[in-house]
Amino acid sequence: MARLWAWAALQVAISWLVYSATKSNLILAWVNFGNFLPMLLLGMSGGYIADKFNRKHILLFTQSINMVLMLCFAYLAHEPVRPLWTIAFFYLLVGVVFAHDQPVRQALIMNLIPPRERVNAFCCEMIISTLTMMASFHIAGKVIVRFGESACFISGAVALVIATILLLFVNQRKEEESDEQDGVTNEPKSTNVLEAVRYVIGNADVRRLFFHNSIALLFGTKYSLLFPAITSNLLHGNAGVLGDLDAANSIGGTLAGLVLANLVLAPKWGGPYAATAGSLLLLVLAGSNSFVFSLVIVVFLGLFFTLQNNGNYAVLQTIVPDRMRGRTIAAYLVVTQLVDQIGNFFTGRAADRFGVQPILLIEGLVCAAIFTVISIGRLREKKNDMLQNNSFLG
Repeated sequence: MARLWAWAALQVAISWLVYSATKSNLILAWVNFGNFLPMLLLGMSGGYIADKFNRKHILLFTQSINMVLMLCFAYLAHEPVRPLWTIAFFYLLVGVVFAHDQPVRQALIMNLIPPRERVNAFCCEMIISTLTMMASFHIAGKVIVRFGESACFISGAVALVIATILLLFVNQRKEEESDEQDGVTNEPKSTNVLEAVRYVIGNADVRRLFFHNSIALLFGTKYSLLFPAITSNLLHGNAGVLGDLDAANSIGGTLAGLVLANLVLAPKWGGPYAATAGSLLLLVLAGSNSFVFSLVIVVFLGLFFTLQNNGNYAVLQTIVPDRMRGRTIAAYLVVTQLVDQIGNFFTGRAADRFGVQPILLIEGLVCAAIFTVISIGRLREKKNDMLQNNSFLG
């Protein structure tokens, strides 16, 4: 929870700092791309490290580096002159750390949990995370309004100190025990990156999960990039309103976690249907000038797109053996975040040229059309499976 507060504080403060200084969605997209670039270039090396070295020790190191970077941001925000290139540079360094931290963190979480309990554990972790992010986004916006961006960054650094201390008390399961419970025994240990690439390409279920989440990230979830512009241009608010929109999005994510934790079929069948519903809600958001109504819409957007993305991610976590988990997760992060950044550039440039509302309409229509086709295909698969089962029973 402390780490999530630090991440939320960083996201809100950077977004508001950059957008308030430039009033450009495209520049904000460029800054976000700088943060992502290390994941594209170094993400697979993060997966290699996760599968080869002690995951807990790596996280202790990465969290310590992130704490130092948060203090650097606090210093920059306190200065009267804030060169954009320095903010972008330090945000790029955060991306370098993230490229090695995230594959390790996700692999460690699954390493701590027996396979039969992983779906429920993942959903519980998601609920706790989204609840924490919801409160953190809201509070971060208020901290910026009252005390400034520098105070927000300092609070994030303090939170990382707490998270690092708590990590010292985590007991990691032995690798041999984890592999045995995953059903992987008597296999040579390998950290070959190409092995993970072949696994992703050769597994139809994994390919499908990658594709569906990529489409959602390319067209469906770009509304969150536009939160600063929606706050300023449509709702005429300040950083507090921006934090409230982020918090509403997290409320939807929390509700999605509750659904995924209680419905066995939700991860397998709920994704395309939820993404279709979320896409249609983008059309509604484009026409809203009411703060309260926009918050309600954003809650449901967070619900539907989290059902799509995190439901698929939960399935991915359960079908990948531990010996390949770090590299497969790294591949997933590289692919989906690359698509995410492509979507950011398209959305940022188009929103600067045509405005926020037309882009929300276009992306909502495109995403709805694609996921409607996918949903129809899923329904046909389900119908064929039922017919085959009835024939077998007959």
